[in-house]
Amino acid sequence: MINPLKVIACCQIINTIKGQLLDSEHGETVLDKIRQLIAGSNLKTDDVKNLTVAALLMKLIKSSNSEKDQSMLAELLAMSKRFGIDTTNAGELGLG
Repeated sequence: MINPLKVIACCQIINTIKGQLLDSEHGETVLDKIRQLIAGSNLKTDDVKNLTVAALLMKLIKSSNSEKDQSMLAELLAMSKRFGIDTTNAGELGLG
């Protein structure tokens, strides 16, 4: 039997994650920010498409001069591992 409290908690978690990834007080999503960091890096579009999500985030962490960006990228890397998308091709997510 499905526990309704677990379903509600799961929905709340999903909404929180969706909000963090897709919403921003400045109208910029996390994906927009990643695209900006890619554009400011020395990575080429074809390079990005061939990287895993984890490899891309690691390269962006290393190339970033901003502690705030490095922290955000490190959190995204940890999230990608928790959700099992760290080995997904970044091109499949529209990055690059």
